[in-house]
Amino acid sequence: MDVKTGQWRHFNERNTPMYEIWTYSVSAGAEKVYYAVWGGGVLEYDVKTGRWKDYNDPDGETEMVLLKDQGLIHEITTSVSGRRRTRLWVATYSAPAATTDGTGRIFLDKDSGLA
Repeated sequence: MDVKTGQWRHFNERNTPMYEIWTYSVSAGAEKVYYAVWGGGVLEYDVKTGRWKDYNDPDGETEMVLLKDQGLIHEITTSVSGRRRTRLWVATYSAPAATTDGTGRIFLDKDSGLA
């Protein structure tokens, strides 16, 4: 909803790059809105331009990391924090990740201190 105009806009698989319509988390800022989408990674909506950018698992292998710090490890995302400085924090089905412009660090239990 645009809080200035009170107008609602609906986003779904027909007018966004999402594969599934199951949105688990939304994080809105002044310029961008981030969506954690089950089976669709993270979607970034640019409020000013109305354009979408998607962040997905670049190697397509969701059970293991094939590329070190590849960005998202899994297409199933459950939460997104929005940008904090230069990083977008995302929780995926397999592991949390911090991504910067589509690439970034994956935090695994074996190398990050996370349980």
